[in-house]
Amino acid sequence: WGLRPGSNALTFESGRQVAEARAFLWDAGDRVVVCDVDGTITASDVRGFLDSTMSAAPSFAHGGVCAFLGGVVAPRARVLYLTSRPVALAASTRAFLASLRQGRDGLPGGPLVTSGEGLLGAVYAEVVAKTPDVFKTRALLDVAAAFGGEPGASPVVVGFGNRDTDARAYARAGVADDRNFSIDARSRLTSRCGTLGFAGYDDAGLARSVAAALRSPGLPPLPR
Repeated sequence: WGLRPGSNALTFESGRQVAEARAFLWDAGDRVVVCDVDGTITASDVRGFLDSTMSAAPSFAHGGVCAFLGGVVAPRARVLYLTSRPVALAASTRAFLASLRQGRDGLPGGPLVTSGEGLLGAVYAEVVAKTPDVFKTRALLDVAAAFGGEPGASPVVVGFGNRDTDARAYARAGVADDRNFSIDARSRLTSRCGTLGFAGYDDAGLARSVAAALRSPGLPPLPR
């Protein structure tokens, strides 16, 4: 396809119908940090969802998330945005990720993976069945398989979410408990193993912990 490293714009045409998408070309040695959207980037599930889909200048997000993902994570790893929002909201969610600003900081670019369900199916899985982790686990295992690594070895090394279902999905995809973080409504982060806690995305301890995780033995060296 003549893809270039990073993001590539794709256009699918069928008669008068046109669909646009992006394909990301990554290196087999890249590390991946997965990040949920609602409640993890936005400061809450419901209000954050409304702000991110209805506001021209969304701002209801956890403090410091742009600087953290852009300044700490992006120089060391690829960022994958994973949400149980339905595919019908993919365009508005991508627009939110591209437009969110905190001072001079924005979110780093990265692929957005949404549920393939329609609106009703996504709401049922999230609210009624409470099983969004099923979709997220499958999506992350697909991403890991695309890297063609050894069985049991996953490029997904750090995860951020706000619910137990996020943490379960990340763990099944191979994220270690001390790299599997959950954030609450007060922006406090804790690791799944319960031994690490941070005041927010702008906590210097979190930056040190994640930077250390991304240069653990067995991982490719950090880019210069």
